[in-house]
Amino acid sequence: MTTSMVEFILSIKIGPRQTYKDMTVYCLLAAKQHAIDFTLAKQAIDAGLVRVSEVSESGSVPELKVVNTSKEKVLFMEGEELVGAKQNRILNTTILLAPLSTTVIPVSCVEQGRWSRDRGPDADHMKTRNYAAASLRQKKSASVAMNLMNNLGFMSNQGLVWDEISDRYDAEPDARRSPTASVIDLYEAKAADTDDYAEHFEPVDNQIGLAIFLHDKLAGIEILNNFDCFKSAHPKFIISYALDILDMRSERDAGRRQSRTIMTQRALDALARTPVETRESVSLGKDVRVRSSEILAAGLEYEWSIVQLTAFPTQSEESSRDHGLTRASLRRDFMSRDR
Repeated sequence: MTTSMVEFILSIKIGPRQTYKDMTVYCLLAAKQHAIDFTLAKQAIDAGLVRVSEVSESGSVPELKVVNTSKEKVLFMEGEELVGAKQNRILNTTILLAPLSTTVIPVSCVEQGRWSRDRGPDADHMKTRNYAAASLRQKKSASVAMNLMNNLGFMSNQGLVWDEISDRYDAEPDARRSPTASVIDLYEAKAADTDDYAEHFEPVDNQIGLAIFLHDKLAGIEILNNFDCFKSAHPKFIISYALDILDMRSERDAGRRQSRTIMTQRALDALARTPVETRESVSLGKDVRVRSSEILAAGLEYEWSIVQLTAFPTQSEESSRDHGLTRASLRRDFMSRDR
């Protein structure tokens, strides 16, 4: 495991709990944030500093071109929706764009029935909205990790992505089907409900992350190591998971459950003790991946510090075991190493 990952995870504090309906989040806090400055993709695109387009006139489904005309570093988040051009996509991995750069980024199609530009002067200029539903991001992230293991780059299993979208439509027979099978159209139909969730959760001081529970089950952990940027992204994180809870048909599980605080702590401990795979990112920094029987995580490290991290549990809490490593023992083990 990387020293930066262990040190960062051990520094996180579990803060206040917030609950609305069947979603509960625990605020994850840090004493300090990442030292570098960066701008989030939406702000940069809206300000005209970054332009996202097809890689060529003919285009390429799994790729887009991003031109950063500013002197700022710009962060594109895994799962971020990119809307327009020849078809809507979502980003396969988190990318920190270098200033004054042109970068080809790996994406997945979420609109199978369109391959043509809309009319107008900005027809090739893509916008970003929210993040895709957490369950779709989890499956996509797992397939990207597998392709990286097989030296296939940051590509996803496109068929798996389309199957997930089809399943979402099939689960809602009353939903108005998009003529182009766009999952973003389905998300937009739920906007009033997802916005309702977003309005009931507020970021707190020094917050850099969330542990999100749906129906008392840990659904994921989202970390963005910058106080202001996290605050801006906070509603999009909530909406990503609200999309899943709105699709759930099962009620809260009956019977005894572990404390959600304990489940959050165990997930963080799993991140700290599991070996980390690192490789060159698409632009600045290192891509980091964690894979075990307990946790699947992907993120970005830059200048020896974690910038962003998303983690999903890979097995149920009931089947998880105590590996005998508590937060205190992890900390003692880390402090005893040569620095």
